[in-house]
Amino acid sequence: MRSFAKFRRLTAWRVVPVSLLTLALAVLLTGCSSPGEPPPAESERAEIRLEHDVSPVAAGTESPLTRVLLAELAVNRGQLAAASHHYGLAAEDSRDPALIARALQVAVLARDPEQTLTLADRWAALESGNADMARLLKTDALGIKGRMLRQERDYPGSIAAFERGLALEPRSLVLRYGRALSRVMGGQLQAGIDDLADLHAEEPDNPHFLNALGYTLVDATARVDEGAELIKKAYRLRPDDPAIIDSMGWAAYRQGRMNEALEYLRRAFALTEGDAEIAAHLGEVLWMLNHRDEARDIWDEALEHSADHPVLQETLERLTP
Repeated sequence: MRSFAKFRRLTAWRVVPVSLLTLALAVLLTGCSSPGEPPPAESERAEIRLEHDVSPVAAGTESPLTRVLLAELAVNRGQLAAASHHYGLAAEDSRDPALIARALQVAVLARDPEQTLTLADRWAALESGNADMARLLKTDALGIKGRMLRQERDYPGSIAAFERGLALEPRSLVLRYGRALSRVMGGQLQAGIDDLADLHAEEPDNPHFLNALGYTLVDATARVDEGAELIKKAYRLRPDDPAIIDSMGWAAYRQGRMNEALEYLRRAFALTEGDAEIAAHLGEVLWMLNHRDEARDIWDEALEHSADHPVLQETLERLTP
């Protein structure tokens, strides 16, 4: 996210000597005293606390200093969800811009949209010059939230998140693309197609827009030949992209070119090491070619790691009721 990279540059050197964040980092990194002489045992207690409780849902009763220590220890260990949780607790009653900025950084890294939205508002309120960057971070957070809700199949919630982001950044291609996909998957087919067509009109050589619009037309409408031409253009631009190779195979299948479809889909399947949607497509083509044992093997493998994938489920319900 380019806005986050800019945010990190803006906030990198804003920690002042008297801030709680500086004090906590001094204890964490050196184990020795800082202004106010906090005991080194504070760092040791935080280490023990993190060893035994890294759950982001556990409500701690630690001091603000210990909460920052817990958060930074979690960051160092790559436990970003726990770090975001502990920083959120530390920042609850703080008016320290450096602490709020660091908590916001960690929330973004942890892909924690709700915490990002809350902290971005608080960071902007502390200093008026933060407003534009806070708006961009909120836009990114709403995009993450929209994608997360789509993965959970909460399509109305996903669309609503993207639209909240679009209220902040109306021309955002990322948010408009996300909303389009959620609309298609959520049953608002024509609205999704219209979104994708608008994006394609603005960036006619964008392979992602070409592929998404082409695949949607091939898969869900009678405009199969039109969609196939869009996918071919995307393929010329990105011939090694597994998603586009999968679309090439699916278009060939929908046009009745079974052997060509099988070739593309086997290639896409190999490149992704068993993506569930590609497995569904490959299995369907094998099934229709009467290679049913192989189709079942591919579906069974996909079910082991993606049993709730909607395309895989729909394919199995339709072909093996």
